[in-house]
Amino acid sequence: MGLVILELENIYNRELLDFWKDFFKWANLINFNVLVLLWGIKNKDEIRKYRKYIENYFKDLGANKIDFLDD
Repeated sequence: MGLVILELENIYNRELLDFWKDFFKWANLINFNVLVLLWGIKNKDEIRKYRKYIENYFKDLGANKIDFLDD
């Protein structure tokens, strides 16, 4: 089991997606679980707006399960 803490990049342009894919592959993190902490967003409507983008981002990195702390 490992713990990786990262600040998510711009989820629209995904400039670091390949870097993170390589990192997770190098760290042998396959089918990992993610807990998303949206500390920078206070508005529940904004959280719902970004949630799908964030879920898709981590799925593209190979995440098995994505949870949000506000759940």
